[in-house]
Amino acid sequence: MGFEVVSSFSNGQEVLTWLRKHSADVLLCDIRMPIMDGIELAKKIQEEKISIKIVFLSGYSEFEYARQALIYGAVNYLLKPTKYNELVSVFTSLKQTLDQENFVRIEDHPEPDALISTLQELIQNDYANITLESAANQVYLSPVYVSRLFKQHTGINFIDYVTNVRMKKAAEMISSGKYKIYEISEFIGYSNPNNFARAFKKFFGIAPQDYRHFSNRRQ
Repeated sequence: MGFEVVSSFSNGQEVLTWLRKHSADVLLCDIRMPIMDGIELAKKIQEEKISIKIVFLSGYSEFEYARQALIYGAVNYLLKPTKYNELVSVFTSLKQTLDQENFVRIEDHPEPDALISTLQELIQNDYANITLESAANQVYLSPVYVSRLFKQHTGINFIDYVTNVRMKKAAEMISSGKYKIYEISEFIGYSNPNNFARAFKKFFGIAPQDYRHFSNRRQ
């Protein structure tokens, strides 16, 4: 779902100490813990204005605790024993919320240009291997969000932009006369030369071999 576990702790005090120096999007937390329980932790997080979404784990007998947790800003709670599909449902919803908040925050600040520049640089540096998913992971955003933002600010889909970079690089290599067509295909990320040839012809309207011949004539 795009989440990564950045740390784990055995009690609420350890969590609070960590959060004072680090940041995370979501805290999945038991209510009953030693030293500082989940309710006290949520209260401290609220008082110290720490930005994090809290999801509590709670037994049926602890429902009143869960109700209190919602007062202190918990966004959801899961009853134990927790079922996998319930966990997935809660975190899928959280992901959508976080993506939307990121989108609004970036739209309200001059950050999109910097983010788009970073994505374009990633593509230029690794056009043979990069995917939407790998690029999104490197900027710590979801692929869906990156795709939408990239199209909105460049007017072109992420994958189409990658293809453009690949094809232009291929054209440069063909014009140089230093490489065989299959070598160029592998270099720009196509393991199958036939797929490369089709993509090249679709992009330039001419086959790689004919492009080479045309380039040689111009030179």
